Amino acid sequence: MLNMQKTLMEAIKNQQQNQQQESQAHEKSKATDDLMKTNQNLSETIAKVEERNRQLTQKVASVKIYQRVFKHAISQ
Repeated sequence: MLNMQKTLMEAIKNQQQNQQQESQAHEKSKATDDLMKTNQNLSETIAKVEERNRQLTQKVASVKIYQRVFKHAISQ
């Protein structure tokens, strides 16, 4: 009888441990998914900022050309 109780207690303990491990694995999976989404959002934001920076750099180059043209037109 004592062996049966011991076996049952171990089975219950193992079941609880398995449930805890499954729960922890699920939490880790969710955390990983959240991190991947955050990483993707940050990558998209960086890409947009880089594109905007490229556009502004082109505009600055155009403005510099117009400034030179205007400066030469005034000096003549």
